[in-house]
Amino acid sequence: MGQDITSLLLRAANQPAPTATLAPNLTDDICTPLIVRVSRVLDALPAEVKAQGIQLAYVCERLRGANGRKAQAGAVGDCMRTLKWQRRRFWKAGRTGFHARWFPPAGT
Repeated sequence: MGQDITSLLLRAANQPAPTATLAPNLTDDICTPLIVRVSRVLDALPAEVKAQGIQLAYVCERLRGANGRKAQAGAVGDCMRTLKWQRRRFWKAGRTGFHARWFPPAGT
């Protein structure tokens, strides 16, 4: 049995280290203020994507929250308002419902 463990350890030592599968923003330290982390995510977006508007869920999924999962939508929305981003609602034709997109401040 001891020989089996030794062979497993040797085999594992010869394999390359696994690469990180998480997006870079998911590994951000949660001790960094949320507004700084939100700003990093928004700054990394191309101008074309910003012009089309982004959904709040897109930003939330790229941030780690205090509980280890994604960041809370309300807190991320507050940060985006502080950064002067504006939420616009697009109502669905003939139905009661909308989807919201966030747009950067004018002139950026």
